[in-house]
Amino acid sequence: MSQRIGFGGGSPSQLPPAITDFVGRAELIEGLHGALAGERTEPVLGMPIAIVTGPPGVGKTALALQVAHRLRGDFPDGQLWVDLQGAQRRPLDPAEVLASFLRAFGVDGAAIPGGTGERAGLYRTLLAGRSVLVVLDNAAGEEQVRSLLPGDGGCGALLTSRAPLAGIEGAHMIGVGVLSAAQGIELLSRIAGRDRVAADPHAAEAIVASCGRLPLALRVAGARLAGRPWWSLAQLGERLADEHKRLDELVAGDLAVRASLALSYQSLAGDSQRLFRLLACLDAPNVGGWVAAALLDTDLPGAERLMEALVDVHLLEIAGEGPPGWLRYRFHDLVRVFARERAAAARELGEEQPAALGRALSGWLALAEQADRRLPSNVYGVGHGRAPRWRLAAATTDSLLADPLAWLDAERVAMVAVVGQAADAGLDELAADLAASLVNFLDLRRYFDDWQRSHDAALAVSRRRGNRRGEASLLRGLGYLSLNRNSLDAAMNCLGRAHRILGQIGDRRGKAQAVEGIGVLHRLQGRYAEAASCYDQAMAAFLDLGDRHGEAWTRFAVGVLHDERGELAAALAELTRALELFGELGELRGAAWTQRRLGVVYSARGDLDCAAAWLERALAGLRGLGDRAAEACTLRSLGELHLRGDARDKARRLLQDSLAIASDLDDRFFEAQVLRSLGDLHHLEANQAEAARCLNRSAEIWRQLDMPSCQLAGTLER
Repeated sequence: MSQRIGFGGGSPSQLPPAITDFVGRAELIEGLHGALAGERTEPVLGMPIAIVTGPPGVGKTALALQVAHRLRGDFPDGQLWVDLQGAQRRPLDPAEVLASFLRAFGVDGAAIPGGTGERAGLYRTLLAGRSVLVVLDNAAGEEQVRSLLPGDGGCGALLTSRAPLAGIEGAHMIGVGVLSAAQGIELLSRIAGRDRVAADPHAAEAIVASCGRLPLALRVAGARLAGRPWWSLAQLGERLADEHKRLDELVAGDLAVRASLALSYQSLAGDSQRLFRLLACLDAPNVGGWVAAALLDTDLPGAERLMEALVDVHLLEIAGEGPPGWLRYRFHDLVRVFARERAAAARELGEEQPAALGRALSGWLALAEQADRRLPSNVYGVGHGRAPRWRLAAATTDSLLADPLAWLDAERVAMVAVVGQAADAGLDELAADLAASLVNFLDLRRYFDDWQRSHDAALAVSRRRGNRRGEASLLRGLGYLSLNRNSLDAAMNCLGRAHRILGQIGDRRGKAQAVEGIGVLHRLQGRYAEAASCYDQAMAAFLDLGDRHGEAWTRFAVGVLHDERGELAAALAELTRALELFGELGELRGAAWTQRRLGVVYSARGDLDCAAAWLERALAGLRGLGDRAAEACTLRSLGELHLRGDARDKARRLLQDSLAIASDLDDRFFEAQVLRSLGDLHHLEANQAEAARCLNRSAEIWRQLDMPSCQLAGTLER
């Protein structure tokens, strides 16, 4: 891990909004505030930790957020927050949470270490000397949270959990119970209307008693009243009395929450109940409204009305917006448990649930495939299998995917979970297709952990099911991931295996794509003859198949190879044709990469003005795409160009900017390139000691990466 990764992400403020109608808990709030920010009576080296425990539905999260918002001024360097999903079947992996926290502080995805311990070390290094509040909501247990705790005494941690978390040493423990009767009346008044509750205090007391004074149950009851102004409090009180056989359960743990939720569930129409149960079969932490249409196999407006009916009675929550104008929804974790119980109890779902799940998963696949095709970057041509697609109306799809990157950003976490769920269900074609459809997006955004996780899950089920096409597709994706991580041996292993399988099953296009990738690996390791042979094979296949996308990327690769071999006229011819094809295909990333390489070639020919023009065009395009790795490479090329023109100050600024990006990305490949260029600059300035340091470090990196030819060329790129 580079030592130059900075604390560049500002001061994150991730706290969700506090509940405006929060009631009571004043003593608990003061106790938590004092534990985390009060003056200490004796010197303590450790960090203040407070843990809020209690039964489900008692308001632990609401209390923690009230305290956290009051503490913002005491922790000026930021507030981190995460729902650890401890009540779900798959609580969040601490490594995933650490990656999210590191990103919040400006660490690029490529710079995030692979292991939990290494991530925790970097996380604590970033927080050292700073004052940050970390709120870990809904923890499953001690093991999940230990690596997420800061190590600096100036920080603080506030945890909530059903479990006592007694193994967290030195923590201030607070148990939360039910509201008092008076607080229950106050909460009901704030939700349903103060005048309305005051008009019938006896009915209000009966409702509070029936709800067991649990905040979640009271919120459900209050929401029903607020949504039905024609009801009297006595009417709701009578409905609760009709469920008297369940009322005793309201006073004890999960039974209390279950009984309260059952009241709201029973008030729904049959279609809403059905949707509620079907939503429970999904592992995605939040979903767009279109998912309801897929589950029910109906039109989107009708499905969204049913979703809103669930929101009205607080059985579903608004999780925010995805693409502009499109809401996302989520279950409270306790409601999800209840919904799955209802689904298990509904006999008709024995046949219906698998079909509904299949439609939802295939709906994600259809949209992901379309989003991938609309991206400005399609470096990795994706082949698809026979998995079914559930499709929305064309106009709805166009609206959802108007900004395909925004849609993919919103759906990323859900789709990675969906790949795992498809794999668990044995849906190998669907899992493989969906994982492959995410590669171009995950590459552009550098979400390498998600890339690894989704491909590993899909590859496992493909092998179990004997799906060789899917296995080859996923091996190819893992090869490109290894290439991004500069693990060239692993990349060659994956791509070589994919190439063999694709040849055996007669997939000419996939085989050509794999052999082109193998050619890139040969070139990166200085085996130019082997690279040329691979490119020849790929080009022949793409031309025969009429695959212009494959032809464009192979011509680009051949142009780079000619450039590195000093065959500049041939390089210009191939790169010019590649740029034409990228323009016709609307492939913006390929065009920017090619423009950058044209600048390098014109620089080698001595046409510095033309070279500068191409490089500036490439830089603008790459910044628009958010392709920081290629931006670093282009900045280096511009720096070298100005160095040749003896504009040393300008060259230095460009090279330092390039090195900063390479360090942020923890990309040693680019770092070695820039160090080579900086060594040349220091040499021209007669600073031989610094020149030697840069050049020796560059050569050492090339040796570690097994790219010895780069020590001489210094201009390689992927």
